[in-house]
Amino acid sequence: MDKSTMFSNSMLSIIVPIYNSEDYLDNCIRSLLNQTYKNTEIILIDDGSTDSSYEICKKFAAVDKRIRLFQKNNGGPASAKNLGLEFAKGDYITFVDSDDEVDLETYEQNLSFFENIIDLDIVQFPCHFKYKSPQQYISNPRESLIQGLDSIIREWLDKKSINWILCNKIFKKEIIERHKFPEDMVYEDNFLLAEILSKTHQIKISEFGLYKYYLRAHSITNSPHTANKEISLERVNVRIFDLLRDQKSPINLQLEFLNKILHNHISLVKTFKQTKTNNIDNYFKRYSISSILRSNLSISIKLKFIFIKLNGINKLLRLYK
Repeated sequence: MDKSTMFSNSMLSIIVPIYNSEDYLDNCIRSLLNQTYKNTEIILIDDGSTDSSYEICKKFAAVDKRIRLFQKNNGGPASAKNLGLEFAKGDYITFVDSDDEVDLETYEQNLSFFENIIDLDIVQFPCHFKYKSPQQYISNPRESLIQGLDSIIREWLDKKSINWILCNKIFKKEIIERHKFPEDMVYEDNFLLAEILSKTHQIKISEFGLYKYYLRAHSITNSPHTANKEISLERVNVRIFDLLRDQKSPINLQLEFLNKILHNHISLVKTFKQTKTNNIDNYFKRYSISSILRSNLSISIKLKFIFIKLNGINKLLRLYK
């Protein structure tokens, strides 16, 4: 079968949240319009930009009917992506940040996996992180088919072959349409990915294609350290911790994320004078001192965990105030 017609009846929805991206938007949209896979809808969501981003989008929408352009008041990237999901008509869905680009054969090469693998939920393709910067590197795990939630969790959190971003993944619509991005937090992608992977049966790790992830000065990663960022990280880690416990995952992984929760919370108390305490004591009650000692955590973390078990989280937090 001709490769170009293999998926002619399956539409891919490409959701692009946009906010003040006038310097990069032209290259981003061209990389999507010029994809070798043509049965796409490109959903551009202008999230209240104050620069010329909307005018740039209108220029492209006027000459290519695959572009669907929406404009809304500024509500953040999560609300823009949720609006895109609401209007997406495709059989498959992917996301692109408005300051990034995608290699031209990426979607054609990777959509074919859905036709050839029964009950496939997600395809992940390579990502060039911090593209064209001194810190650039390519994430390209070995091609594999990961089946079953336990294996997915191990490959995601332990072996790291499933990475944390959404933009280098294509989702079957059914696996993502019942989810919404949380609009009251930073790192909404990470939180949603935890939700999606907890319902995923199979994910294909592909060696084809490339997502070009630029490092921008205004990105969340480079933005100032804030209490909201720490609270969001804590929410992500709590969600993952709950997932690990529900699936009876290895104790070492559970304790690793319990330590991340604790680290976030200490940072909130020490740096931002946060006084509200999460239910961390209840988390520690689930683990015996012997299981903590047998774990592969460092000695200092083991001692901190045992201190909390014996004295409670509030006594430890008083040491940081």
